[in-house]
Amino acid sequence: MRGKSTLYRHYFSEKLKNFSCFIETIDFIYGNNTHFELIHQLSFLGTLAENAQVLLDEKKRKTALSIYQQAIMLISKIRRKINEEALKEIFVRESDYIYEKAIGVCFQIAHIEPNCKENMHQLAFYFVEHEKVAILLDKIIKKTENKHILLQQMDKLEVFIQYENFDKVVVHQNDFLYNLQKQLSEKTAILYYYLTSSYLCIFSITNHKLEAIQISDIKGYYLKERVTSFVAKIKLPLLLPYLKEATNLYQLLMEKVARNFKGINELIIIPDEYLYTLPFVALVQTDKMNGINNLNNNSFNLLPYLIKDYEISYQDSAILLYKRLFLQKNKTKANKNFLAFAPTAFSTTAAKLPKLRRNVYFVNEIVKKINNNGFKTTFFKGKEATLDSFQRYASQYQYIFLATHGVGQIPYYQTSRIYFNDSWEQKNYLESVDIESLILNAKLLILCCCESGLNTFRHGYGMTGLHQSFILAGANNIIYSLSKVDEKNTGKLMLCFFEEYLKSGNLAKSLQTAQLCLIKQGKYPFFWANFALTER
Repeated sequence: MRGKSTLYRHYFSEKLKNFSCFIETIDFIYGNNTHFELIHQLSFLGTLAENAQVLLDEKKRKTALSIYQQAIMLISKIRRKINEEALKEIFVRESDYIYEKAIGVCFQIAHIEPNCKENMHQLAFYFVEHEKVAILLDKIIKKTENKHILLQQMDKLEVFIQYENFDKVVVHQNDFLYNLQKQLSEKTAILYYYLTSSYLCIFSITNHKLEAIQISDIKGYYLKERVTSFVAKIKLPLLLPYLKEATNLYQLLMEKVARNFKGINELIIIPDEYLYTLPFVALVQTDKMNGINNLNNNSFNLLPYLIKDYEISYQDSAILLYKRLFLQKNKTKANKNFLAFAPTAFSTTAAKLPKLRRNVYFVNEIVKKINNNGFKTTFFKGKEATLDSFQRYASQYQYIFLATHGVGQIPYYQTSRIYFNDSWEQKNYLESVDIESLILNAKLLILCCCESGLNTFRHGYGMTGLHQSFILAGANNIIYSLSKVDEKNTGKLMLCFFEEYLKSGNLAKSLQTAQLCLIKQGKYPFFWANFALTER
């Protein structure tokens, strides 16, 4: 196979030496040629990347960009056919490299030719979203409705590049970005991150403008170290070490774009890789530290956290965000039925999980509030909160609340678990692979347990974890935890959340209100920052 691949790569390199042969070869690849094996398509993909790099070395950036565009079109074609795991690993490496280089070239051209800046930044955005949506398609292939929506919208991401004398490149884009911006309110901004081993891209999108920056001196491994350190500092009531990491990350990820956020009070964040594990809500705004002096370990409530100024939610892609915003303006009221689980005993599990003593009390308080607002509730507590009960009833409810133990397994996300009450007759947990096969119709799912949002990232596969599995099962909006949580203060947080949600019906605002409630009580970030919201 390697011999054949090398032979075809040499053949394609010869064909690419002139423009007419290049177009002829592209047409051959895109044609319905059943004899052209997948391995040869992969070989040709590598050839495109090599030739584009040669053109970059010769400073022919626009021509290189054209070839990268053709490579991305070929990537879409290959992705639909590739099944063999060994070939997929090769494909993922090659496609990651091509997307990274194509986006990097967009920023190079924007820097050198200011009159192309807006066009090139939009093109970079389209490339980033194209890659992300392609991965999402693989993940939700079994969900017919979502697959149809993604395919339909992905067609709108296609960007066509025309040649003029092999020097000048004319870019034609459709109106997906324009339509997305039309759905945004004047007070909403999207922050979209794209991370590679050699640079970080940040796209800031409002209802009238797209801005993009590329930070080439932020290497992937360095940012990963900073995020890991910050997550560790959140767990400790030590203000100064925490403040150092919280302001450092704010400066890296937010400061350059936040200057344009006048009048904005809602942030929708589309992270990348391990930025999914970062609680943005707990970042500290460096530019608002003036006048805050004499800080000590009792001064956590004084810090200008990001959550103090913004309602914050998360998304996986711009297309899924567009779907939510569009449907939101045409939404119908959900049935007010509420299902709650509060198991207490886990002594028979291999994990030796402790009893949850306060669970039943605070969930019962939530159920009382819900009942007083016209909800029909079903509450399984203690011994009643079994896996069998959940599997039997979960698909019938629009609101589901699970107050239990969660265990995230990294990197073996398939065995991450949500636990139910002990049962001698069957297992008492759901693993990620089990969850994906469920059929849910939940408008809101709250995973009030440890590590339910703990994710692992695999190139070409995206983020995987418990809350991702619940989304694939049909949960539309989901609140989850990024780390371990404290039972007592989690109860307070959720009570405050429901008080606000029953009044406003706004998920992001309700979570913000709950987190601010604990901040006012002087709680340090471990007690409130690890809960996040993904809206679908």
